[in-house]
Amino acid sequence: MESEPFQSSGSEYIVNEKVSESDDTEPKEKSAGSVPPKGKRVKANKTNKIKDYFIIEQDPKSKKTTEKQGKCTLCLLKMKNCGTSSLRRHLQAKHTRVYENIFGRSSPPKSEAEASASSNRRSTITNWLEKTTSCSENFQQDKFQKLLVEYIAQKYLPFNFFEDAISGKMYKFLNPKATLPGRNQMKSLTLKTFAAAQQTIKSFLKTCNSKISFTIDGWSSFNMKGYYGITAHFIDKNWKLHCILLDFVPAHGQHTGNAIAKLFFEVLQFYDVTKCIQGITTDNTNSNFTFIRELQTHISEIDTKNIHFVCFAHILNLAARDFMKILDSEVEETANILTDISDDDDDDCQVPPSSVRKIHSLAKKLKNSEHLREDFEKFCTTLNLKFTMPKLDVITRWNSTLDMLRWSLNMRNALNILCDNVENLKTLMPTDTEWSLIERICQYLNVFKSISIILEGESYAPLPMIIIGINMLLDRLESWAMVLDNKPDRDEIDEKIINSIQAARDKIIRHYERTNWMYCLS
Repeated sequence: MESEPFQSSGSEYIVNEKVSESDDTEPKEKSAGSVPPKGKRVKANKTNKIKDYFIIEQDPKSKKTTEKQGKCTLCLLKMKNCGTSSLRRHLQAKHTRVYENIFGRSSPPKSEAEASASSNRRSTITNWLEKTTSCSENFQQDKFQKLLVEYIAQKYLPFNFFEDAISGKMYKFLNPKATLPGRNQMKSLTLKTFAAAQQTIKSFLKTCNSKISFTIDGWSSFNMKGYYGITAHFIDKNWKLHCILLDFVPAHGQHTGNAIAKLFFEVLQFYDVTKCIQGITTDNTNSNFTFIRELQTHISEIDTKNIHFVCFAHILNLAARDFMKILDSEVEETANILTDISDDDDDDCQVPPSSVRKIHSLAKKLKNSEHLREDFEKFCTTLNLKFTMPKLDVITRWNSTLDMLRWSLNMRNALNILCDNVENLKTLMPTDTEWSLIERICQYLNVFKSISIILEGESYAPLPMIIIGINMLLDRLESWAMVLDNKPDRDEIDEKIINSIQAARDKIIRHYERTNWMYCLS
């Protein structure tokens, strides 16, 4: 009697299609007891074909003999979970063609969770397309232009930046409705935005009932045009500190006290805050003392003696520069330390430079010469030193000199090897005595830096700390000088340091005498 065809209640065991010839799974006629169900045979054959692409072996990291791991023979990926479902998913995700050869192009039935996830993905893509289309349709040229003005201002770009063809092509690609402004329109939009910002600040200042402290300082743009930046600082009724930039006023080459007083008064008059002056902070140039005196001709009720506050960070800069100037006695002016030295020019090697100038010259040459920099980096690698780019000092920032000298001390061995191997750098190699002097300079300048960090705070008022900071620095300078003065075996370097300390002390005391009682009252 012939056996009845196998039927199963589970759909996965029902086979209604012929098995492909490549599978070679056609069973031969046998007795009913020896023929397995067709559906199970197809499933078993497919499972075996899946495992043909994997090597199942003992997990070497596991102590249990039952722990297995699978390794794909196609991509050599190792899998902790080597069950049939995991192996099948791997083929489906990474080796689609092999998967289709086994299961055909129709994907296997999905679980409810998989179907839901797929539906969510389709929904997300649809929503994204709808939003994209909506954004394109709701494009607003005026908002786009405001963003362009902010971009121009933040990046210091010229007004004609968007006039080139590639910019127009790029923005048209992002949104065909976008229209880029030309030079004249960009200028007009910028001035319009600036005027609107001024009115916003003006309205906000009208709500302020407190006194206002102002700062004014010179500033140069990238094209070397001079400006004066004026900022306002005050606390509102909610005890919140506000720092607002009021204006950048072109200097037009006029840096006299009269010119500064006139432009400062015009800005305050525009914002209607001439009667709200609590104090004015400037640097220590003589023209600023003239400016405060001349301001009284425009605003008669101000107390010129007690509203002027000098920038103590600038005093630190002047004192530190005087300290350095005496130590580098070979250099007649402080600015000479910062003279540009070209990579080809060896004139700086004809006159024996000071220790600080030697370091500056080496840093300058390394900055300008890629060849020297590559050699220097190789020496650093040989010495197991982390290569860092040389730091140059600038005349307006004394702490940049400290940073440069600290860099040189970290790179000391590599710099010595570089100077020893490059002929035109031999005269720039600091001696052991000069390295010792550089270490001592850093030790002294560290105190200046510690105080300057405290006084550069932006989230708090540093005015109450100025008198304390001045007295602490003076005490430290005097104690250094006393120790060196009582040293029995004082040498030439000690004498230079004593003179340097005295010069820095004199500079600080000179500006200390210009402070008013507001420093103490605060």
